[in-house]
Amino acid sequence: MEAVDREYRGTDATIVYTESGASAERAFVLVHGIGMGRVVFAEVAEILAGFGRVIALDLPGFGDSPKSDAADTIERTARLVARFIAETCTESVTLVGHSMGTQVVAEIALRHPELVDRLVLIAPTVNRYERAIRTQLLRLVQDTSDDGWKVLLIGLSQYLRANPT
Repeated sequence: MEAVDREYRGTDATIVYTESGASAERAFVLVHGIGMGRVVFAEVAEILAGFGRVIALDLPGFGDSPKSDAADTIERTARLVARFIAETCTESVTLVGHSMGTQVVAEIALRHPELVDRLVLIAPTVNRYERAIRTQLLRLVQDTSDDGWKVLLIGLSQYLRANPT
């Protein structure tokens, strides 16, 4: 299946997502980090599409999804994504979260274990000894120093599009 952009309209929020891969026994649901959107998972989605259906989300207020007060906390966002999964996935679900997305998928796994077969957490939290803004800026420079321009430009464009709240 070629990648197709779709919209999920919940009762109180909308999620824009890209679906790819063949319907199979497994669905991979990809949840991005703060300031990002589904576009950051494009290359990963291409690889995973060979193993099942891939659903890369734009959480409300990020990427192409409109902002919604109904998804203004991790818990409320997790409830929305859990409803999305319950209504759209019949396969075993592997939830993949990056950065802030790990908080969302962990909340889903905790509150709705029946929806989750596997959980993948990528860069889940900040080291508690390095939470100062100066240290985090240093880590950001270190993390991005060997990324290509493509990765940096995608990240910057996503941050600029994100809802500032």
